[in-house]
Amino acid sequence: MTGFSALLEGYQANLPHFDVVSRQDSSPPGSRSDSAFVRETHRFKNSPAGFEWYEFYEGNIALLKPEGWYVTQKITSTTKAISISKEEVQPHAGFFTGLSINVISTPSVKPELKASELAMALLLGPLKDFKFEFLSGSDLRPHQSTPGMKVAEVQIRYAPNVHQLFHVVADDERGLVYYIDFVAPDDEWDQAWKQSGFVIMNSIRIARPSDPART
Repeated sequence: MTGFSALLEGYQANLPHFDVVSRQDSSPPGSRSDSAFVRETHRFKNSPAGFEWYEFYEGNIALLKPEGWYVTQKITSTTKAISISKEEVQPHAGFFTGLSINVISTPSVKPELKASELAMALLLGPLKDFKFEFLSGSDLRPHQSTPGMKVAEVQIRYAPNVHQLFHVVADDERGLVYYIDFVAPDDEWDQAWKQSGFVIMNSIRIARPSDPART
């Protein structure tokens, strides 16, 4: 953590805004009524031109998806994952431009850690794996409006021609980590971020169960 903090010295992060809403209905987590609750609570307005709302029921998340982009989901006992990409994802392959969200159950992955500890381990992990240029970031800090939730981010550039923004949201009370990243080719980053990344990241809505036992 010390080394990461040193990288951040003098930097004022401009984090995307995440909305977190308490879910108080009695429906099972991941059900369509959960998602309807998200929609009703946030009073979704008409989506911007070129975007449509997409509801990731299993992860209790809603967000804007660029029209024509592809959605891939993978659900396991420990992680609920979704990616929204400009390119169609082929088997055993990734994509060049798009967003990924992994909702991770900390007790199932690292029961000895708090969600916030796992979140920082995941956030710092990529920095140990390859040579990179640090662009921006923030240490883990309380979510602006939700007690018990913490957020952090780091933005890097690395070869060959990859620009990536990693963002984590940690919920210690419920043992959940939301690991979010947006990636694009470095020479296309400014346009990709302006046209899609910024809109997607700022649209994310997380429905937070009011009862931790029902997560």
